[in-house]
Amino acid sequence: MVQNITLQEVEEKKKGYLEQLLMQEKAANTMSAYARHIDTFIRYIREEKESGEFGKMEVVAFKQWLLPKYSPATVNLVISSLNGLFAFMGLDFMKLKKLKYQRSNSVENVLTVTEYRKLLTAAKMYNEKLYYIIRTLAGTGIRVGELKYITVEAVKRGEAKVINKGKIRNVVLKENVRRMLESYCEQQGILGGVIFEGRNGREVISRSYICSAMKELGKRAGIAREKLFAHNLRHLFAKRFIEKTNDIVMLADVLGHTSIDTTRIYTRTSNAEKRAKIETVDL
Repeated sequence: MVQNITLQEVEEKKKGYLEQLLMQEKAANTMSAYARHIDTFIRYIREEKESGEFGKMEVVAFKQWLLPKYSPATVNLVISSLNGLFAFMGLDFMKLKKLKYQRSNSVENVLTVTEYRKLLTAAKMYNEKLYYIIRTLAGTGIRVGELKYITVEAVKRGEAKVINKGKIRNVVLKENVRRMLESYCEQQGILGGVIFEGRNGREVISRSYICSAMKELGKRAGIAREKLFAHNLRHLFAKRFIEKTNDIVMLADVLGHTSIDTTRIYTRTSNAEKRAKIETVDL
Protein backbone atom coordinates (compact mmCIF):
# COMPACT_ATOMS: atom_id res chain seq x y z
CA MET A 1 0.00 0.00 0.00
CA VAL A 2 1.36 3.44 -0.97
CA GLN A 3 1.72 5.69 2.04
CA ASN A 4 1.09 9.40 1.67
CA ILE A 5 2.00 12.16 4.09
CA THR A 6 0.96 15.80 4.32
CA LEU A 7 2.83 19.07 4.11
CA GLN A 8 1.51 19.86 7.57
CA GLU A 9 3.46 16.89 8.93
CA VAL A 10 6.59 18.05 7.11
CA GLU A 11 6.27 21.59 8.41
CA GLU A 12 5.66 20.36 11.96
CA LYS A 13 8.76 18.13 11.87
CA LYS A 14 11.03 20.61 10.08
CA LYS A 15 11.76 22.61 13.25
CA GLY A 16 12.70 19.47 15.20
CA TYR A 17 14.95 18.32 12.36
CA LEU A 18 16.80 21.65 12.29
CA GLU A 19 17.16 21.50 16.07
CA GLN A 20 18.72 18.05 15.66
CA LEU A 21 21.22 19.49 13.16
CA LEU A 22 22.03 22.20 15.69
CA MET A 23 22.67 19.58 18.38
CA GLN A 24 24.98 17.82 15.91
CA GLU A 25 26.89 21.13 15.68
CA LYS A 26 26.29 21.55 11.97
CA ALA A 27 27.62 24.82 10.55
CA ALA A 28 25.16 27.73 10.38
CA ASN A 29 25.50 27.90 6.59
CA THR A 30 24.69 24.18 6.32
CA MET A 31 21.56 24.55 8.43
CA SER A 32 20.47 27.59 6.44
CA ALA A 33 20.94 25.68 3.16
CA TYR A 34 18.99 22.64 4.44
CA ALA A 35 16.10 24.85 5.58
CA ARG A 36 16.07 26.62 2.21
CA HIS A 37 16.02 23.33 0.26
CA ILE A 38 13.18 21.94 2.37
CA ASP A 39 11.20 25.14 1.79
CA THR A 40 11.73 24.75 -1.96
CA PHE A 41 10.27 21.24 -1.75
CA ILE A 42 7.30 22.47 0.31
CA ARG A 43 6.54 25.22 -2.25
CA TYR A 44 6.76 22.69 -5.10
CA ILE A 45 4.31 20.26 -3.47
CA ARG A 46 1.94 23.08 -2.52
CA GLU A 47 1.79 24.20 -6.15
CA GLU A 48 1.45 20.68 -7.55
CA LYS A 49 -0.92 19.14 -5.00
CA GLU A 50 -3.80 21.27 -3.82
CA SER A 51 -4.51 18.85 -1.00
CA GLY A 52 -0.95 19.15 0.32
CA GLU A 53 -0.76 15.35 0.46
CA PHE A 54 2.05 13.56 -1.35
CA GLY A 55 3.83 10.22 -1.72
CA LYS A 56 7.06 8.86 -3.14
CA MET A 57 5.86 9.54 -6.70
CA GLU A 58 5.67 13.28 -6.00
CA VAL A 59 9.10 13.25 -4.32
CA VAL A 60 10.60 11.61 -7.42
CA ALA A 61 8.80 14.17 -9.62
CA PHE A 62 10.37 16.93 -7.52
CA LYS A 63 13.81 15.48 -8.23
CA GLN A 64 13.04 15.51 -11.97
CA TRP A 65 11.87 19.13 -11.65
CA LEU A 66 15.24 20.06 -10.14
CA LEU A 67 17.40 18.49 -12.86
CA PRO A 68 17.16 21.14 -15.61
CA LYS A 69 17.33 23.99 -13.11
CA TYR A 70 20.40 23.16 -11.03
CA SER A 71 23.83 21.58 -11.30
CA PRO A 72 24.17 17.90 -10.27
CA ALA A 73 26.08 18.96 -7.14
CA THR A 74 23.25 21.29 -6.07
CA VAL A 75 20.60 18.65 -6.79
CA ASN A 76 22.49 16.24 -4.54
CA LEU A 77 22.59 18.84 -1.77
CA VAL A 78 18.81 19.24 -2.01
CA ILE A 79 18.41 15.45 -1.91
CA SER A 80 20.65 15.25 1.20
CA SER A 81 18.47 17.86 2.91
CA LEU A 82 15.26 15.96 2.17
CA ASN A 83 16.71 12.52 2.95
CA GLY A 84 17.83 13.77 6.35
CA LEU A 85 14.35 15.12 7.07
CA PHE A 86 12.65 11.90 5.92
CA ALA A 87 14.99 9.84 8.11
CA PHE A 88 14.16 12.09 11.06
CA MET A 89 10.46 11.50 10.38
CA GLY A 90 10.94 7.72 10.13
CA LEU A 91 10.07 7.78 6.43
CA ASP A 92 13.09 6.03 4.93
CA PHE A 93 10.98 4.78 2.01
CA MET A 94 10.67 8.41 0.84
CA LYS A 95 14.43 8.85 0.41
CA LEU A 96 15.81 9.66 -3.03
CA LYS A 97 18.90 8.30 -4.75
CA LYS A 98 21.62 10.84 -5.36
CA LEU A 99 22.80 11.57 -8.88
CA LYS A 100 25.93 9.84 -10.11
CA TYR A 101 28.03 12.13 -12.22
CA GLN A 102 31.63 12.50 -13.27
CA ARG A 103 33.32 15.46 -11.69
CA SER A 104 34.98 17.81 -14.12
CA ASN A 105 38.76 17.63 -14.31
CA SER A 106 38.77 21.37 -14.95
CA VAL A 107 38.19 24.29 -12.65
CA GLU A 108 36.70 27.34 -14.32
CA ASN A 109 36.19 31.01 -13.51
CA VAL A 110 39.08 31.34 -11.07
CA LEU A 111 40.47 34.87 -10.94
CA THR A 112 43.86 35.33 -12.55
CA VAL A 113 46.55 37.23 -10.68
CA THR A 114 46.23 40.05 -13.23
CA GLU A 115 42.46 40.27 -12.63
CA TYR A 116 43.03 40.19 -8.88
CA ARG A 117 45.39 43.16 -9.14
CA LYS A 118 42.88 45.05 -11.30
CA LEU A 119 40.23 44.37 -8.65
CA LEU A 120 42.52 45.73 -5.93
CA THR A 121 43.23 48.87 -7.97
CA ALA A 122 39.50 49.51 -8.39
CA ALA A 123 38.86 48.83 -4.69
CA LYS A 124 41.61 51.24 -3.65
CA MET A 125 39.90 53.96 -5.69
CA TYR A 126 36.22 53.29 -4.96
CA ASN A 127 35.86 51.16 -1.82
CA GLU A 128 38.89 51.22 0.45
CA LYS A 129 37.41 49.00 3.15
CA LEU A 130 36.74 46.31 0.57
CA TYR A 131 40.35 46.63 -0.59
CA TYR A 132 41.53 45.46 2.84
CA ILE A 133 38.90 42.70 3.00
CA ILE A 134 39.87 41.36 -0.43
CA ARG A 135 43.55 41.34 0.47
CA THR A 136 42.82 39.59 3.77
CA LEU A 137 40.72 36.85 2.13
CA ALA A 138 43.17 36.31 -0.74
CA GLY A 139 46.23 36.51 1.51
CA THR A 140 45.03 33.95 4.05
CA GLY A 141 42.67 31.63 2.15
CA ILE A 142 39.99 31.91 4.85
CA ARG A 143 36.27 31.72 4.15
CA VAL A 144 34.13 34.87 4.38
CA GLY A 145 32.42 33.46 7.47
CA GLU A 146 35.84 33.23 9.14
CA LEU A 147 36.53 36.97 8.89
CA LYS A 148 35.14 37.32 12.42
CA TYR A 149 38.32 35.65 13.70
CA ILE A 150 40.50 38.34 12.14
CA THR A 151 40.76 40.55 15.20
CA VAL A 152 43.19 43.19 16.44
CA GLU A 153 44.51 40.63 18.92
CA ALA A 154 45.06 38.07 16.13
CA VAL A 155 47.01 40.64 14.11
CA LYS A 156 49.26 41.30 17.10
CA ARG A 157 49.90 37.56 17.51
CA GLY A 158 50.45 37.06 13.80
CA GLU A 159 47.88 34.26 13.66
CA ALA A 160 44.15 33.77 14.08
CA LYS A 161 42.44 30.87 15.83
CA VAL A 162 39.59 29.86 13.51
CA ILE A 163 36.69 27.60 14.52
CA ASN A 164 34.68 26.11 11.67
CA LYS A 165 32.56 22.96 11.39
CA GLY A 166 33.67 21.86 14.86
CA LYS A 167 37.37 22.10 13.98
CA ILE A 168 39.95 24.56 15.27
CA ARG A 169 42.91 25.63 13.17
CA ASN A 170 45.52 28.35 13.41
CA VAL A 171 45.60 30.67 10.40
CA VAL A 172 49.00 32.25 9.94
CA LEU A 173 48.92 35.91 8.93
CA LYS A 174 51.86 36.41 6.62
CA GLU A 175 53.91 39.49 7.36
CA ASN A 176 52.61 41.75 4.58
CA VAL A 177 49.00 40.97 5.52
CA ARG A 178 49.73 41.49 9.22
CA ARG A 179 51.40 44.88 8.57
CA MET A 180 48.56 45.91 6.25
CA LEU A 181 45.91 45.12 8.86
CA GLU A 182 47.93 46.79 11.59
CA SER A 183 48.07 49.96 9.48
CA TYR A 184 44.33 49.77 8.70
CA CYS A 185 43.43 49.43 12.40
CA GLU A 186 45.60 52.41 13.23
CA GLN A 187 43.99 54.52 10.48
CA GLN A 188 40.45 53.55 11.55
CA GLY A 189 41.07 53.77 15.29
CA ILE A 190 40.19 50.10 15.82
CA LEU A 191 41.65 49.18 19.20
CA GLY A 192 40.33 45.66 19.74
CA GLY A 193 37.96 42.94 18.58
CA VAL A 194 36.73 42.14 15.08
CA ILE A 195 38.34 44.33 12.44
CA PHE A 196 35.69 44.15 9.72
CA GLU A 197 32.46 44.72 11.64
CA GLY A 198 29.12 44.67 9.85
CA ARG A 199 26.32 47.21 9.95
CA ASN A 200 23.35 47.31 12.30
CA GLY A 201 25.10 45.40 15.06
CA ARG A 202 26.27 42.51 12.89
CA GLU A 203 29.36 40.81 14.26
CA VAL A 204 31.09 40.86 10.90
CA ILE A 205 30.50 42.28 7.43
CA SER A 206 28.09 40.15 5.39
CA ARG A 207 28.91 37.82 2.51
CA SER A 208 26.14 39.37 0.37
CA TYR A 209 27.65 42.85 0.74
CA ILE A 210 31.13 41.63 -0.17
CA CYS A 211 29.87 39.76 -3.25
CA SER A 212 27.73 42.63 -4.55
CA ALA A 213 30.54 45.14 -3.92
CA MET A 214 33.02 42.88 -5.74
CA LYS A 215 30.69 42.70 -8.75
CA GLU A 216 30.40 46.48 -8.81
CA LEU A 217 34.18 46.86 -8.71
CA GLY A 218 34.61 44.14 -11.32
CA LYS A 219 32.36 46.06 -13.69
CA ARG A 220 34.68 49.06 -13.37
CA ALA A 221 37.76 46.86 -13.80
CA GLY A 222 36.42 44.89 -16.77
CA ILE A 223 36.37 41.50 -15.01
CA ALA A 224 33.78 38.86 -15.95
CA ARG A 225 30.87 38.90 -13.50
CA GLU A 226 30.92 35.12 -12.98
CA LYS A 227 34.41 35.40 -11.48
CA LEU A 228 33.35 37.91 -8.86
CA PHE A 229 32.30 36.06 -5.73
CA ALA A 230 34.05 36.11 -2.38
CA HIS A 231 34.90 32.39 -2.26
CA ASN A 232 36.91 32.84 -5.46
CA LEU A 233 39.55 34.65 -3.39
CA ARG A 234 40.01 31.41 -1.43
CA HIS A 235 40.34 29.57 -4.75
CA LEU A 236 42.97 32.06 -5.90
CA PHE A 237 44.98 31.62 -2.69
CA ALA A 238 44.86 27.83 -3.05
CA LYS A 239 45.89 27.85 -6.71
CA ARG A 240 48.84 30.14 -5.97
CA PHE A 241 49.85 28.03 -2.96
CA ILE A 242 49.96 24.92 -5.15
CA GLU A 243 51.88 26.74 -7.89
CA LYS A 244 54.48 28.03 -5.41
CA THR A 245 54.86 25.00 -3.12
CA ASN A 246 53.34 21.97 -4.86
CA ASP A 247 52.40 20.80 -1.34
CA ILE A 248 48.77 19.65 -1.38
CA VAL A 249 48.99 18.09 2.10
CA MET A 250 49.99 21.37 3.71
CA LEU A 251 47.36 23.23 1.68
CA ALA A 252 44.67 20.90 3.06
CA ASP A 253 45.86 21.78 6.57
CA VAL A 254 45.97 25.52 5.83
CA LEU A 255 42.44 25.51 4.36
CA GLY A 256 41.03 23.32 7.13
CA HIS A 257 39.96 20.44 4.88
CA THR A 258 39.30 17.10 6.58
CA SER A 259 39.87 15.17 3.38
CA ILE A 260 42.68 15.83 0.93
CA ASP A 261 40.24 14.91 -1.86
CA THR A 262 38.48 18.22 -1.20
CA THR A 263 41.78 20.01 -1.76
CA ARG A 264 42.55 18.25 -5.04
CA ILE A 265 40.24 20.58 -6.96
CA TYR A 266 42.96 23.22 -6.77
CA THR A 267 45.38 21.03 -8.70
CA ARG A 268 43.06 21.13 -11.72
CA THR A 269 43.58 23.48 -14.59
CA SER A 270 40.99 25.44 -16.54
CA ASN A 271 40.01 24.48 -20.07
CA ALA A 272 41.72 27.67 -21.29
CA GLU A 273 44.98 26.59 -19.63
CA LYS A 274 44.67 23.13 -21.15
CA ARG A 275 44.04 24.61 -24.59
CA ALA A 276 47.12 26.85 -24.30
CA LYS A 277 49.30 23.85 -23.42
CA ILE A 278 47.80 21.66 -26.15
CA GLU A 279 48.54 24.39 -28.72
CA THR A 280 52.25 24.02 -27.91
CA VAL A 281 52.21 20.39 -29.08
CA ASP A 282 53.69 20.72 -32.60
CA LEU A 283 52.04 17.72 -34.25
